[in-house]
Amino acid sequence: MNQEHPLRAYRRQHDITLDQLGEMVGASKGFLSKIESRKQIPSMSLAAKLSEATKGVVPLNAFAPKSSSSEVAQ
Repeated sequence: MNQEHPLRAYRRQHDITLDQLGEMVGASKGFLSKIESRKQIPSMSLAAKLSEATKGVVPLNAFAPKSSSSEVAQ
């Protein structure tokens, strides 16, 4: 079972809509929704804005791609 994205958890806890967050960081509601559902990875610039908008509660590494179990470090 997938865990809720930290950005979505933050928004829910602070009663912030996707529209409101989008206005804060200059991104569309649809794009933010894709980030929260892990279908899109934001640019470093947008990830930094999102982290700043959450006062650092959602760190930059929350937006990093998840490695698959088939990937092996060499």
